[in-house]
Amino acid sequence: MPSVLSLDLPKPKNWQDFESIVLDAQRLRWKAPSLQKNGRPGQAQQGVDVFGPDDIGRRVGIQCKRYAIALTLATVEEEAVNAEAFQPTLNTLFIATTNDHDSKLQQQVRLYSDTRVAAGKFAVSLLFWEDIVGGLALNPAVFKLHYPAFQLPTAIATDRDHLLAALELGYYGPYLWEYVELTFAEFGWMANADPENVPIIIRLLEQRSQQLLPPADANAILSSLAQVSEIVVEPSKHSEEGWAAVWT
Repeated sequence: MPSVLSLDLPKPKNWQDFESIVLDAQRLRWKAPSLQKNGRPGQAQQGVDVFGPDDIGRRVGIQCKRYAIALTLATVEEEAVNAEAFQPTLNTLFIATTNDHDSKLQQQVRLYSDTRVAAGKFAVSLLFWEDIVGGLALNPAVFKLHYPAFQLPTAIATDRDHLLAALELGYYGPYLWEYVELTFAEFGWMANADPENVPIIIRLLEQRSQQLLPPADANAILSSLAQVSEIVVEPSKHSEEGWAAVWT
């Protein structure tokens, strides 16, 4: 079965494009729409180009290294020291590189990371070009934004996680407000519905929208979800006046 790597994608020619590819790839792989670039060109970045939560909620930073030459342990160590100035303190720093996998460097970085963790410092890991491309390919629409001339193999767009995301978005999305009404209106109180389930569903819809849809469409949904979330998480709005739509 063909894979995305068989397309022989050209590597980005500038660091700005590489940063954008890494950001979109890891947003998709970690289902983390709040992952973002750190500042803008000309501003101090404390060794971190991208920051935010990963798929298990750790505070991570990514330093992007677009290299024509092989990445070395010395460079990894230098970037880790630079990132120690980043606030708040990271749990893990990832060095993203356009290089291919290198077993020797991977072992060196694992051992270096272990010594850092033993000393109470953040861990360090690597993201190689194949890892980045694999993340980018999780959403064909996002992939197309970066590589409009390339067509993904069909198998990439129909993997199990993609189908599950579509099922969850279709199941919860159209009836979110009805579920909110059921939970917070009179019938919800009578049924002892758990209001904590609503923020969980909202976060799920945020992740799946980011994973499945083009950025413009996903952003429109994220904006609407943010408005619903603001009401849901604000106890002062859980009143007859604040929930007027529920009663009418």
